[in-house]
Amino acid sequence: MEAKEERPYISNLVRVSPMIVMTPEMEKACKEHGDKIMVEKKRKAALYKLQRDEELKVMGLENCDQFYLEKIAEVQEISKRVDEEAVRSAEADATELVTREVKKKKKAEVEAL
Repeated sequence: MEAKEERPYISNLVRVSPMIVMTPEMEKACKEHGDKIMVEKKRKAALYKLQRDEELKVMGLENCDQFYLEKIAEVQEISKRVDEEAVRSAEADATELVTREVKKKKKAEVEAL
């Protein structure tokens, strides 16, 4: 009964494939594989939280709440967008400058002839 409580949903759908028939052993293997994947996912989430907490401690932010963490992430996202916009703007300016120089050079060549 505890196993049913662990899973948030249980499908009553019977899966039928024209090529294979699910045997109880196959169902058991599929369930075990799914359970392994869920355990690995939970392990990775816990590891991520530990690494995040260590990085926050290094930054001196070990006693901050979830709101503060969300604001830090938001500021980092805005900073990233501003940096990308600055790069795009610089590329556009450089392209415009090069185009202008090429036009001046062509104009000078035409006048020289």
